[in-house]
Amino acid sequence: MPELELDLNPSKQFIMLFMLAMVACLIIIANLSILLSIKIFLWLFVLSYGGHALLLSGFLKMKKSIRKIRLIGDICEFSDQLHSYPVKLLGDSVVSRFCCILRYKTPDYFLAQSCVIFRDSLKQDDYRKLLVYLKCH
Repeated sequence: MPELELDLNPSKQFIMLFMLAMVACLIIIANLSILLSIKIFLWLFVLSYGGHALLLSGFLKMKKSIRKIRLIGDICEFSDQLHSYPVKLLGDSVVSRFCCILRYKTPDYFLAQSCVIFRDSLKQDDYRKLLVYLKCH
């Protein structure tokens, strides 16, 4: 199988889901029967923490955010902002038309990790190639 190099971009679908979850939290806080000052504190906390998390993870600003995936035969390599590292893709990865949840292990870490790739974070042709690669392996 030829080499496949995929560049990941921020996903609009992920950003929308994250913002929907933040709005749901704000609505739940609004419906709690607690003092208004505590509600305001919780709203500010959710907005500041959620906004910070959205900027870091939603827009791939974290140092450990996976930016590039290289697939060469049976070898898979992830690249973040700092370095590249080989990974072993696990069989319990989930593949669908909307998103892929890649389960993988790195040689230096005992537990399995996950990477969610939404369809709009790759070019349409690249996402199709990724689906074909994952179904074949």
